[in-house]
Amino acid sequence: MKDPEVGLSAKGLEGAAQDATADGVAAAATPTSAHDDRGMAQRARWAVGWRPWARRSSRSNLRGSGASETAPASAQRPSPPTHPQSAGSGTSSSGSDADAEKNAKDDLAGSRAATETVSDRLRTALGRVGAAASAALATASFALTLASPFLCLGAGLWALYRPSTFSSTITGDWVRVCLALLMLSMGLTLSLSDVVGAVKRPLLVLMSLVLEYGVAPLSAFTLGHIFRLSPALRAGLTLMGSVNGGQASNLCTYLAHGDVAASVLMTLTSSLLATGAIPALSRIYLSGVVEVDAGGLASSTAKLVLAPLAVGVATKAVADRVVRSLEPVLPMVGIVAVLIIVFGTTSLAAEQIFDSWRVSLAPTALFHVLGFGIGYVVARWGARQRHAVAVAVAFESGFKSPALSFVLARQHFEDPVVVAASAMSILFLAPAALATAAAFHIWGKPQPDQEAASGSSTGALAEGRDDDIPSVPPLVARAPDGKVLVPPTHTEVRVESS
Repeated sequence: MKDPEVGLSAKGLEGAAQDATADGVAAAATPTSAHDDRGMAQRARWAVGWRPWARRSSRSNLRGSGASETAPASAQRPSPPTHPQSAGSGTSSSGSDADAEKNAKDDLAGSRAATETVSDRLRTALGRVGAAASAALATASFALTLASPFLCLGAGLWALYRPSTFSSTITGDWVRVCLALLMLSMGLTLSLSDVVGAVKRPLLVLMSLVLEYGVAPLSAFTLGHIFRLSPALRAGLTLMGSVNGGQASNLCTYLAHGDVAASVLMTLTSSLLATGAIPALSRIYLSGVVEVDAGGLASSTAKLVLAPLAVGVATKAVADRVVRSLEPVLPMVGIVAVLIIVFGTTSLAAEQIFDSWRVSLAPTALFHVLGFGIGYVVARWGARQRHAVAVAVAFESGFKSPALSFVLARQHFEDPVVVAASAMSILFLAPAALATAAAFHIWGKPQPDQEAASGSSTGALAEGRDDDIPSVPPLVARAPDGKVLVPPTHTEVRVESS
């Protein structure tokens, strides 16, 4: 019985399926394109099973009648086109797709390679520019460092004869800020290992402390009595002899080819102990001369020396990479700060210098010369140190920080004449220290065989250079050697110095 909706019996469905299959096979054998083959096969399948229930019925009837077994293989699965042109076009289509995909991959790889090449060239160019700028900055900073003694002397004489030009601009606050900036810059160039270096050479540190805080204030106090200075001038000279060593001693040691590591170590140690040593020595030597504010001296020394030094060391420990990137600029900042201090101290004390230079120049100059000589003799022949170490001890013993003594005298002593010795020391130290460094370098250095003989018998004090302490002092630019720091790139760039 026929279904009125479907309109086909089981046999009719079977016959329709066979006819559609035969039509599909015949169409597949027709010499057409591969696209037409696929379209005709699709239409044949839709002719058989465009209704789901009819397709299921047809499949069940075919399985029941065994048509799947008796049907030829060509009717069950249409064979691929056998026409040579049709087969060749299919192969050509697959090959063209593969070639197109390969070409696309090659184009993508080529574009990536071109992008990387441009990026590498850009990094290389930036690296060269950075290297050239770093080399130029190092050269300028090193030249400025070598010229700093002459610049300080010129600045002092200019401020001495034109004090009104600078006294109204560079006040005492400016001097204090620049002094703290100097100590901060020194701290930024040091590390915790430099502080630990004192443990490695305890006898050297002990000798320098005895000379700085024992012999130096005693010699200043004695010279004040020998030259019969007024109480205010004697107090100023003794106060200058009681302060810690200045950073310029590291520069002078470097110029004289001394042991810079030992110089840095002694300056650092004396700076750390200045907060307690300066008030104690002032009370011992000056309590019967002038009124001494020991608490105020301790507080000011901690603010001007200890605090900025500690902040610098801590900053370097926390942000070492950032600090290292700023190291080429630190010497220039230090020299500018020193020049501001010289301008300020000399202009503010110009009147006291003109009034007392006849009586204060000789004891001030002799104090520094004795410091250089006593320090060298004690280290070289007393402790049997090699020449380089003795040079470092000599400068540490004779080179004080007159800027610090000037600030303390101006802030904690009522008589303005107390600052005269410190201001006079600032003017005298620049040419005197430079001449002493040249003398140590030219005449005082022994022959290599004598240096080796003395170095073998120096004992525990001459342990050689500490690897942890820099061979170039803080705030001193390194001489350009052709190997400079470059910006962080993937390409290493070096600029050879001409």
